[in-house]
Amino acid sequence: MDELGVVKHVHRFLENTDFQNQRVAQLYTDAHHTLLGEKELRPYQRFTLELGDRVAHPDLVAQLDDGETLLAVEAKGTSGITRGLAQAQQYQEGFHLSFLATDASALGSSTERFARRENVGLITVQEDVRVVHWPLPKQPWRDPARAILRQMEAAGEVSSQNTFLYNLPTHYLAWAIALEPDKWYDQKDLPDEIERYPMPAEWMGALRGARKLGLIEEGGNRVRLTPTGEAVQDILGTSVEEWAEVHERAKHKPLVDFKPQAAAALRLLIMQDSMTRLIIKGLRQFSDQRASFDELARKCSEIDYDRSSVLFFVPEKIEDITNRKAEIEREKVSDNHLRSTTSYQFKSVLKHTGVIEDTGLGKGKKPEDDIWVLR
Repeated sequence: MDELGVVKHVHRFLENTDFQNQRVAQLYTDAHHTLLGEKELRPYQRFTLELGDRVAHPDLVAQLDDGETLLAVEAKGTSGITRGLAQAQQYQEGFHLSFLATDASALGSSTERFARRENVGLITVQEDVRVVHWPLPKQPWRDPARAILRQMEAAGEVSSQNTFLYNLPTHYLAWAIALEPDKWYDQKDLPDEIERYPMPAEWMGALRGARKLGLIEEGGNRVRLTPTGEAVQDILGTSVEEWAEVHERAKHKPLVDFKPQAAAALRLLIMQDSMTRLIIKGLRQFSDQRASFDELARKCSEIDYDRSSVLFFVPEKIEDITNRKAEIEREKVSDNHLRSTTSYQFKSVLKHTGVIEDTGLGKGKKPEDDIWVLR
C-alpha cells in the first residue's frame, strides 16, 4: 500500500476511534500536493512544527475532545520507514502523542523495538487498521506546542463548519431575536421559528454563524440560546418583524450607521475572535491604519505567523508560496492564494460592526485593490 492509501485508512480510523475514552474533535490532513484532491481527507491544513533550523509538517494532525491533547501521524507506505520513524519521533517536540503509520508488511521487529523504546506509537494498515503500540502521552516543549495550538485554533475558526457563510450579519443575530430564552428547540422546527424573517434557504449556514458568535449552543439535534444570546436579545430589544426591516436596510448601509446598538453588540462578540484582534493589530502597524488585503496579510504574518498562515491563505495552495523554512515568499503570492471568505464575508461582518470602514468587499477584486481601513 502506498503512502496515500495509508493516510486514507488512518484518517478514517481516527474519525471513529476512542483514545482512552476520548474522541478526535478536530482532524486535518496536510496540504501536501501528494495528498490533495481526496474528498474524504478534507479539511486540509498545513501545520508547521519548527525544529530549530528547519520545519516539519505531519501528514495528519488532530486534537482530542479534551481540548488539549495534540496528536500527529507520519505515514509511510512500504518504504522510508526508518525516516518516517525519525520524523514521528521529532513530532514529540510539539505533540502529546506521535505515531508512525505504515503498511503492515513493512514493519520490522527492529522498528517496533525502537518505537516502543522512544514512546512513538505504531499503526499498521492492511485490510484493517491496527494499533501495534499505544504511546504514553508526553508533555511537549512549551513553545512548539503553543504554536501548534495557535494554528489549531485558527483552523477551527475558518473551517467550513465554523465560518461566516453570509455577508449580512443580520442573519446571525436573527436567532437571538426569534428564539425564547431557556428553551431547547429541535433543529427541524427552527424554520418555523424564523418564518417571519427573510432567512436564506440555506438557514443552517446562518445557524453556524450564530454559533460562531456564541449566540446559540447545540446538544445533539437540539438548539438553544446561550446566556450570551439571551443578553444580546435584551440589548436588541426588537421583534422578528422589525428585525426583518433592519435586514433590508443593512443591504444598503452598514449596521453601525443606522443601528449602532446592534452593531455594538455584534462588535463585542466579534472581538472575541482572534482573527479580529489580529486584523486590528495589523492595521495599526500602518501609519494611516490603512492597507490593501495583501499588505495586511503580510503584516499580520510578521506579527503572528502561526495564525496568519491559516487565516489568510488557502491551505491547498500554501505549499506554492512557502520555502523550506515555511516562510511566505511574498513575490509568489497572488489573489488565488488568499482566502476569499476573509476578504468578503468576514470583512463584511467587520464593516457592519464598525471595526473597519466601508471600503467595499474584496470579492472580484485583486488583493492590492481590496482596501482595509480601521474605523
